[in-house]
Amino acid sequence: MRDTIELAREAQMPYFWQSGEIAHLEQLKRFEALARADEREACAKVAGWLHQQYIDTKDAHERLSSEPFRSSQFGFDQSTVQQSQRIADAIRARGETK
Repeated sequence: MRDTIELAREAQMPYFWQSGEIAHLEQLKRFEALARADEREACAKVAGWLHQQYIDTKDAHERLSSEPFRSSQFGFDQSTVQQSQRIADAIRARGETK
């Protein structure tokens, strides 16, 4: 992953002529952190979509039917559903280690 200064130079952010430092670097770093966190969450939601569909379907079934919920009845593969949530959790965890 490229660092903030490299990205700022590529984006031609203003800099101080004498020192060559990027202007408002701390604010830029905070913005970068927020943008990356937002992107991670968007990716985690896509990765966890199947798990959320499973939860929503199970909840609706339990509210509307007296029959026991069987995931295969609704086309869910339990292993794939669990993996979907693991991937989403792993994406979210990337932001917690920084």
